[in-house]
Amino acid sequence: MLKGKPKYKAIRILEGCGFHAQMGLEVLEQRSLINTSPNGYLDMHDHIEEMGRNIACRLHPNEPNKRRRLCDKEEIEEVLVNDLGTKATRIMNLKNPSIHPATIIEKLRKMKALELLSVYDADRVSQNWVFDEDVQYFPDTLRSLHWTGYPASSLPKTFQANDLVNLEMTRSCISQLWEDGDRKVE
Repeated sequence: MLKGKPKYKAIRILEGCGFHAQMGLEVLEQRSLINTSPNGYLDMHDHIEEMGRNIACRLHPNEPNKRRRLCDKEEIEEVLVNDLGTKATRIMNLKNPSIHPATIIEKLRKMKALELLSVYDADRVSQNWVFDEDVQYFPDTLRSLHWTGYPASSLPKTFQANDLVNLEMTRSCISQLWEDGDRKVE
């Protein structure tokens, strides 16, 4: 999920999640598991990335809703559509979803420990969807929220962003962070 991100941003996100990121990334670089490009972006070989995903899936091969990390599009959509989300999920990385954005936002309700959420929705960029305010939800535990093409004009009004260290809403429809300009972060 942090592959391709600027190293300084990855450090901020990981430290926001309680990791000793600077030291950890140095160790991974020394062991040639990751590298930093000359312009400061994190990278790793595709095989190492795939191996990490396989390790994450090994504990619960047939029950993705019990995994800490969700990266496979079909598995994520199955968890969301069937409302199988649990507190086990910490990281969700969804690319080009085929389900409605309202379903994604609504079904996060059971993922109360979600820390990193990344949704890349290139197909729906600049579409402003209307949402029922009662179903909009982001867990207050979110530390990194990256949603390219976020379809609503504001974040859910129940979302308390006190732990948020990274907010990336490129090509989104956001016109203000919270409806009515309410301040949520202390």
